[in-house]
Amino acid sequence: MKKKIILLVFMLISYVAESQYNDLFWLSVGPYSNNLLNYNNVGRVDFCESNSSVEKIYFGANSGGFWIYDKSKDTVFCTSENIPGGVSRIVINPNDSLNVFAVFGFYANGVKKNMGYSYGLFSSNDGGYTWQKKSLPILAEMLIEIKDIVFDVFNPQKIYALATDRIYYSSDTGNSWQLMKFKPKTNEEFLQIFSMDNGSLVVSGKNCLYFSNERQNKWENKLPDFLQQNSLVKISRSENKLWVAVYNENEKEDFILITSNLGESFEIKRQNLSFKKYVTFIKAFNDSIVFCGGLYLKYSKDGGNTFLNVKGSTHLDVRDVFFPEKNDYSKLYLANDGGLFYTENLGVKWTLISTESLYDCYTVSVSDEDSCVILTGAHDNGSFLMNRQGKWSHILGGDGSAVYTDKKGENMLAYVNKDLKSGTNGKTWKSTKVKNSLFGVKPLHHLTYDSLYYSSTFSKSKNMFAVVKSTDFGKTFQSSDNALGYCWGIITAMEISSGNDEILYFSGFDLWDGKYFNLQQVKVKNGKVTQYELLDERTNKRLFISDIHLDKKNEQLWITFGGFEKNKKIWKSENEGSSWIDLTFDLPNVPVYAVYYNDNLDLLLIGNDYGVFYLENNKWKKFGKNLPAIAVTDFDINDVTNELYISTYARGIWKIQLPVK
Repeated sequence: MKKKIILLVFMLISYVAESQYNDLFWLSVGPYSNNLLNYNNVGRVDFCESNSSVEKIYFGANSGGFWIYDKSKDTVFCTSENIPGGVSRIVINPNDSLNVFAVFGFYANGVKKNMGYSYGLFSSNDGGYTWQKKSLPILAEMLIEIKDIVFDVFNPQKIYALATDRIYYSSDTGNSWQLMKFKPKTNEEFLQIFSMDNGSLVVSGKNCLYFSNERQNKWENKLPDFLQQNSLVKISRSENKLWVAVYNENEKEDFILITSNLGESFEIKRQNLSFKKYVTFIKAFNDSIVFCGGLYLKYSKDGGNTFLNVKGSTHLDVRDVFFPEKNDYSKLYLANDGGLFYTENLGVKWTLISTESLYDCYTVSVSDEDSCVILTGAHDNGSFLMNRQGKWSHILGGDGSAVYTDKKGENMLAYVNKDLKSGTNGKTWKSTKVKNSLFGVKPLHHLTYDSLYYSSTFSKSKNMFAVVKSTDFGKTFQSSDNALGYCWGIITAMEISSGNDEILYFSGFDLWDGKYFNLQQVKVKNGKVTQYELLDERTNKRLFISDIHLDKKNEQLWITFGGFEKNKKIWKSENEGSSWIDLTFDLPNVPVYAVYYNDNLDLLLIGNDYGVFYLENNKWKKFGKNLPAIAVTDFDINDVTNELYISTYARGIWKIQLPVK
């Protein structure tokens, strides 16, 4: 009887502990445009489209899902909270405006070290409110990116899905799929597909502009020969013309090509469109008016002879435009790296549609106060600071990355455009002359309540990257010629022990051979610095180590992996890296970006493409409620309020109140 009671009590305690985590609630913190000083943006939007009535505008956030703007109610909401990834393409069935298709996935970017993949093709039969996954035969680890989808002109039951190196087609509206026997050449990559009136297909991409015959079994690259090397090609259709926009690296020029006979001949126009090594789209309004996007948005109203800048500047890096009225090209929706905007006068005045936070944030850092300071760095949108009154401000422009604030919220560091800057109270920023040349990495670390900061920079004298130390809250750093440790590349993750004897761990990317280097350990004792390479049969494979974490007693060490190798998501060491325990268990085979351990709760968390997970009884479970299925890139804790903060590569900063042990 006594044993039964003890067992029952143990079961109840276990249930309560698990229920505590299941009932915890995530809250979005921002930054929001309606609570943000001096910056009228919300984050990257890749695609915009509309239903036939133009009452609902669909748009895809870069990493943060499918959104609907209901014009009649002036509301914006996400309908894909449980589907991982952003939306790179939206297409509507021409015979049924409620039948919407969308490609969900993760594009190749800094946080992924250029390993993008599509999560799947989804369809909706109620105008984008609910979604069903189609049986497209792709898995995350296959690293297949679906770039475009299109309905067949003659048969709306037939759909084409274009990947970078293959074409799928379905004859039953996406329920089953087949693979075409046509692939690009070694130096080519597919990006866009069109179905033509004669039954043929047109495919554009890197170094190619393919036209098929009517039976779609013969293909010919009709891109002019001088453009078939180092070119990026995008296409669009008007009533009688096929428009082609090309940026060619060899010529260092932009080209507009126009054909009225399926590529048999081209009218070639050279234009200075400021694509700047890439062109995002070309979109024809009619046979005379065409818009082109790249770094800027430009348009022509004379058939492509001359191009003008669209007025106003909402944000660089234009992704898409959509015209709500067929007879008025001055009214348009614009998707760019700052959000979704609308103009009724060709850019004289722009209106930001959504106030939701869609920022792709790399890191988060918070102070230890009841009303804390929050700092974050966002891809393509600089760095942001939330003050103690809860107001956000845009503190540094350019490309944001790693950030840190001390626990008093006074001394701060932020990487912007690969340059490390130090600031006081988020106001006075100066360059530290410390540089790191990869976005989305964590090349920076500081000790809680301490003036010691660590970063990485390049040493010219040694022709290597160096780990350098600061003893004045990051205002100045030691010389790279007398550093703590050296490596052959960019440091992507770093961790330091909190004991008297300094133990530093770091890993990164070898610029010399293009591979990741093994986990490094640096020990500092009595002024003597010793560097070790932590090797065993597994770490010697030189995998991408995305994060490193030590517990407060320096007894447990965790590393996470950002690749797609099974059973290589998170490892643990209890002997300073001499041996490892694999804790991957049932984690999905997607990259893990961050790890956090709470000593008080004995709680281990990881952040991956699907959210935050905690480990219990050798099983990984979703942590808390209300967090969308989004990529989580970093953790930080406010030890005073016991609130845990995360940065997401999709929807800004979120927080959750942890239980008290």
